[in-house]
Parts: sequence; structure tokens; C-alpha cells
Amino acid sequence: KTANLPIRGRLTADDEYISLQLESSELSYEVPVLRPVRNPETGLDEITVPATANTPEYTIQITPVAPSNTGNQEPVPVLPNHTGSDIEVVEGPMVITTPAADSDGWQDFIYWRPDAKGTGVEPVYVMT
Repeated sequence: KTANLPIRGRLTADDEYISLQLESSELSYEVPVLRPVRNPETGLDEITVPATANTPEYTIQITPVAPSNTGNQEPVPVLPNHTGSDIEVVEGPMVITTPAADSDGWQDFIYWRPDAKGTGVEPVYVMT
């Protein structure tokens, strides 16, 4: 299965820095929707990401539920309201629209995970 997205992202490495690269097109990108499978031995959800021309197939493991006790029993601190100077809004990132969808070097997917309330599922967009 696939989902059509108007924009997609990937992480790129330049020298010592990792950058988020976004690409937009008037054409929709078909991004695969992968289904996690619960491993009965580990209790983890596993997603097998298919091989591409540049990368072999690999598996991502996901912890399906939050741990019941993180060891920290302190209450969550309450942050004070901002009463100082005005906040200047920063412009959003520049997204360059390309004339056609080009999937060379892109390896992204969507998977469904249970939502925080445990009453449904929510999509998660993953860039590798």
C-alpha cells in the first residue's frame, strides 16, 4: 500500500552536519505504508524496510507501549508564562517545488501506531 504526499523529507549528511531536506512537487509522491509485526519472542514491533538500489533490506524495532515506570517519580514542573519581550515570529523553511517527482535516494515510509490514548491509531512518517 502507498499514501500520496505533496511533500516528503530525508536526512542528508554534509561533512559533520546532518540536514533535513524537504521536497515538494505538484505531483504527489507515492510513499509506502508499512505494517509493523509483533515479534512474539521480544514483544517488539518490527518493520522490514525493503531494499533499494542504494540500501539493503533492514529491520526497525519499535517498542509498542510506553514503559510502566521510568524510575522518575517527580511531578512534571509547571513552566511560568512568558512575560518578557515580544516574540518575533520566524519565517517557515523554504520549500523548493520541483517540476516532477524524483524518488532517487529517498527512503521514507509511513506506519500506523496506537495513539497515546490507546483508543485508535495514528500515522507516523519516517525518513531514513
